[in-house]
This record gives sequence, structure tokens and C-alpha cells, in this order.
Amino acid sequence: MRINRKKNIEQVDFIKVDIEGSELKFLRGASRIFKQERPPVMVMEMALATTRPYGYLPGDLIKYIGGQAAYEFYALDEVNRCLRPIDGFADDDIGANVLCFPANGERERLKGLKIVK
Repeated sequence: MRINRKKNIEQVDFIKVDIEGSELKFLRGASRIFKQERPPVMVMEMALATTRPYGYLPGDLIKYIGGQAAYEFYALDEVNRCLRPIDGFADDDIGANVLCFPANGERERLKGLKIVK
């Protein structure tokens, strides 16, 4: 496969991140996504079992993303098939799969999703 590094991607709308503990490294390396006109919607695994060996906790991902751009965070509750608003994790929390949604006035994009408070 040949990669053309001269092409510039101007807008990334959605990112799924499940890279077994390298999530923070990815976010730091892809920091320009937060400077786009519309930061991307992300679904990210934030699990204590995979982040701890890399020297950070699931809550550090929330802090990092929130420090880069305004986001709302929702844990994906797979048992009850809904989203639960969160603002972080306790240090001993096992984590969750998290929907990271830009808080930029596009809440209508969440319409139809079951959100439980």
C-alpha cells in the first residue's frame, strides 16, 4: 500500500479509538483534530486495565480531551442500551466505552439516542 503524505485531510468528523492503552499517545499525536472548525465525535475505550500499564488512568483521557476542546462525555451502558452522562472517573473506576461529543451547539445530532441521567 502506498500512502500519499501530501494530501491534507481538512475535517475529521468521527473517530473510533480502541488501541489498548495507547489512547493518550494517539490523542497527543493527533492534537490538530481539536483545532478543526468542528472537533470530531469520538467513541473511545477508557479502561483501567489497559491505561494503568501506560502510566495514566481513564479519567486522564477525559481531562485531556476536555482541556483541548469543549466536549460532553457519555458512558455507553451496554446492559441497559443507553448513554449515561459522565464528567470523569474515580481513580479506581474500571472505565467504560465513552462517547465524546463536541459541546458546540449540535445537540440535535444526539436526537433519538437514549440518554439516562
